[in-house]
Amino acid sequence: MLQVNFIRNNKERVLAGLKKRNAKENLFQTVESILALDELRKRLKTELDDLNAERNRLSTEIGALMKQGKKRKPNNSAASSGFERAFCRD
Repeated sequence: MLQVNFIRNNKERVLAGLKKRNAKENLFQTVESILALDELRKRLKTELDDLNAERNRLSTEIGALMKQGKKRKPNNSAASSGFERAFCRD
């Protein structure tokens, strides 16, 4: 089985190997699908990492305010992410 990284870095070689083996057309389309899905996975992973970083930043901020005995006022970034609505109820 080929690794996605190998397919991404050697696309032409993989397609040539399929052609040499007289592969059906749907296998050529599968290679393109694999590469497209891998690109989508990478974009979603980046978005997830950004959202996790925002959650961690807000959690730290909330913890510091609670330690000081203050209640946190919602701001636009926290409200738009839904974090405060989901986890920071008064």
